[in-house]
Amino acid sequence: MGIIEVSDVHKSYNTTAVLRGVSLNIAEGEFVSLMGSSGSGKTTLLNVIGALDGVDRGALHVCGEDLHQMEDGARSAFRLRRIGFVFQFFNLLPHLTVRENVSLPLLFLGVRESEAHRRAGEVADEVGLGDKLQRPIHQLSGGEMQRVGLARALAHNPALVLADEPTGNLDSRTGTTILELIRSTARQHRTTVLMATHDAKAASFCDRTIHMVDGEIRSEPAH
Repeated sequence: MGIIEVSDVHKSYNTTAVLRGVSLNIAEGEFVSLMGSSGSGKTTLLNVIGALDGVDRGALHVCGEDLHQMEDGARSAFRLRRIGFVFQFFNLLPHLTVRENVSLPLLFLGVRESEAHRRAGEVADEVGLGDKLQRPIHQLSGGEMQRVGLARALAHNPALVLADEPTGNLDSRTGTTILELIRSTARQHRTTVLMATHDAKAASFCDRTIHMVDGEIRSEPAH
C-alpha cells in the first residue's frame, strides 16, 4: 500500500473542472516531482492530498487514511499530525524568530514550549540555521527563509512533506541548495516528499516525475 493512493479523483470549483480523473500511487520514502505548467492542477492536487480541501468524487488515501470520507475537523487534525508543508513564498511569521516559527507545528500539537523549542533547535541545526535561532524572520535572506520553512515542515516528524514550487522565489544557485537540502533531510527523516514544480531542473533532483496537463496525469514512468 502506497503512502499516497489516488484513484479517479475529480475536483471542480464552481463549474470549472480542475482535476479530471487523477490517479497516482506514491510509495513511502519516495521523492517525487509533480510537473506541469501553471493551471495544470498541481496545487489543487497537493491541496487535496494535504487535506486542505476535499474532492468531489474518487478514492483518496493518504498515510492509510480515507480522506474523502473525513469531516473537516478530522482532516484538520490529520493534516496537523501527518503532513508538513513547504511553500513558494515561505508563509512564515516575519516578526517571530527562527526558533518560534519552527516550533509552531509542535505547539499546535500540544507539545510543551520547552520541548518544542528544543526540537526546533535540533531541526534548525540540521538545515544550517543553528546559529540563527534568535534571528527574526524579516532579517533573513530568501534562501534562509526557505530553510526555516523546511525545518518547520519537518519539526513534528511528518510522514509526508508537500512542497509547492519551493524554489520558485529563489535564484538558481540558492534553489539548487534548497533542493539538495530537501532531498538529504527527507532521506534522513525517512519522509516521503511530493513536490510541485514547473522546472525540469528541480524535477531532476527527484526519484521520478509525474506530469500533469489540464488536470490529468498524462505520463507516469513505471514504478
